[in-house]
Amino acid sequence: MFVPAGTDPGLIARLNDEMNAVFRAPATAARLAELGALTRPNTPAEFAAFRETQIAFFADMVKAANIRIE
Repeated sequence: MFVPAGTDPGLIARLNDEMNAVFRAPATAARLAELGALTRPNTPAEFAAFRETQIAFFADMVKAANIRIE
């Protein structure tokens, strides 16, 4: 989940807690697994770090494949 820059850290923490609870719910976890979704409860900082590594990974892939927007 993404929120606008400047969102109150308390609200971010609450949203994170609620999302993690949803991911841990057995029925939800089972359904998401059936759909092929990979989920794992984490902190906002862990998610931010994951997001940054994914951006770098795909940026490198685009450069290596010489992909250009026309």
